[in-house]
Amino acid sequence: MRSYELCAVKLSDLDFERKTVFIPKKKGKIDRYVPLSPLLIRGLKKYITTENPQGHLFNSQVSKAGESRGLTTNGIRWIIKETEVK
Repeated sequence: MRSYELCAVKLSDLDFERKTVFIPKKKGKIDRYVPLSPLLIRGLKKYITTENPQGHLFNSQVSKAGESRGLTTNGIRWIIKETEVK
């Protein structure tokens, strides 16, 4: 899964029963489904319960109008940089 695709994942794209996440047309212009492992599903359910995201699976800052925005690719880079072992 590409980072820009991860940023665009919405809660409605997750299908825990089928163990997949829907990725709409992006690169290659083809809709596709990415499989989710049982361990990842368990972690995502816990994350959703704890963080209560709205709209997007991973939210970033709230806009001036009060709307939640999805995580950006720069946000992903920042998270990776902050969590790397030194």
